[in-house]
Amino acid sequence: MLEDNDGLHEWIRDKFGADAQIAELDKGTTGFSNETWFMTVANVNEGESDERALVLRKPREEIQFFPSYDIGFQYQILRALTGTPTPAPNPVVLESDPRYIGTPFYLMDRIAPNDGVVPYDGPPSGIHGMGLFYDSSIERRREMWENAVEAIAKIHSIDISSTPLPFQRTPHSLRDAVEDQLKVIDGWHAFGSPEPIPALANATRILRNEIPDQDDIVLCWGDPKPGNIVYQDGQVVGVLDWEMSYLGTPEMDVMYWIVTDDVSASTFGVPRLAGCPGRDETIRYYEELSGRTLRNLEYHELFQTLRLAVLLVLAARVVTDMGIAEHFPEHWSTNNEPYRRLLALM
Repeated sequence: MLEDNDGLHEWIRDKFGADAQIAELDKGTTGFSNETWFMTVANVNEGESDERALVLRKPREEIQFFPSYDIGFQYQILRALTGTPTPAPNPVVLESDPRYIGTPFYLMDRIAPNDGVVPYDGPPSGIHGMGLFYDSSIERRREMWENAVEAIAKIHSIDISSTPLPFQRTPHSLRDAVEDQLKVIDGWHAFGSPEPIPALANATRILRNEIPDQDDIVLCWGDPKPGNIVYQDGQVVGVLDWEMSYLGTPEMDVMYWIVTDDVSASTFGVPRLAGCPGRDETIRYYEELSGRTLRNLEYHELFQTLRLAVLLVLAARVVTDMGIAEHFPEHWSTNNEPYRRLLALM
């Protein structure tokens, strides 16, 4: 555990000064691929104690969700976003040497440490059955939803030609972007399942063969959903989790937001909350904000549904490796809502 890790305390003193000490260290959410720790560092200078609220992100050690996990990529994304309209966390320092805590890690400043809220969007009911959205008024729900769509539009407004993003190449068209991302998805599929799942392979073939003509390439957040947002009084003050970010078209993020929400509500068997705009209204609002016209939405819906279905193949592999598969649906890799929707869309 990090609380008793002498290497971390040594590292903190090296980075923040000989008198620096960890005043507080609490384990936050642990996703399938990473751990998040909330930290307060007290740096005593000339008898005065200054505290800094930080977040430490590191890969999980006992499991591997993705075929590869680059903590440095996430840090470089945050560095590139500094000074842009995107309210991403401020990156503080990256440590690539695993000798301190057993893995590489990075620190970022904690957003709204006293009253920022990240909506819980997992079992048993997602945002539509408990938590921040559920407990809010209809008016506040709409405000939070629209502010999230605005955050997505801000990400897409970034000039990728002048922003030092850590991608190996810049796609020039939707065809380039889809081919790049389908290679990633193929890698997930192969890593998550010892044998290819026919419906997933078929959807991949369809998407490769029917790529529309489009060339408006933007930075895609990659995982836009309420559970990756910090809200403060209804405002979006932080967008989190950039591990799946990529260069693509605006429709990719917008449809992921829409599909993920639809799938979540039906997966948990709860009705969508009043005040949360539906698909058409969300698309219209994004178009008004961005000045863009979203195109080829059926194609992008299929693409993002495939993406979610393959992510659940990875998740099913992990829970099997952890010995906790009995807590999840039997044959979870195909017994899930994204998979069923994928079959209906093809």
